[in-house]
Amino acid sequence: MITVYDLSLDFDSNFNFPETSTTGKISDDSVAVCFYNSKRVMPQINAIGGAENSSYGIKAITVLLRYTNDNYQAEQQALKIQNFFNRRKCKINQKNIRYELLYQEPIFLGTDDKGVYEYSFEINVYYER
Repeated sequence: MITVYDLSLDFDSNFNFPETSTTGKISDDSVAVCFYNSKRVMPQINAIGGAENSSYGIKAITVLLRYTNDNYQAEQQALKIQNFFNRRKCKINQKNIRYELLYQEPIFLGTDDKGVYEYSFEINVYYER
């Protein structure tokens, strides 16, 4: 099994972001990234012969970006993060991982009450069992 914490550490190690990412609850800072377990429920993968014969699992995650009061800078950073996750393949805990974005561009959420721009990314993470 892979956790959002594992995915957050991978992001911090491989993406040049000015702050360390968090999991579960985003900070109030004007620059932040947070990894969440998605509210989307993934279907059960049923391998012939039972779960022990399944070679991979799928974890649905949501990544939230908060990035400054400047719309242009926020959109540029969102696109960089989108490109980072787009078909990314890596190893985490010696297991093969593959990211699949569900949408072809970041989801614009608007601004918070402080005027900080927010974007989200819906991602399926395929992980080797």
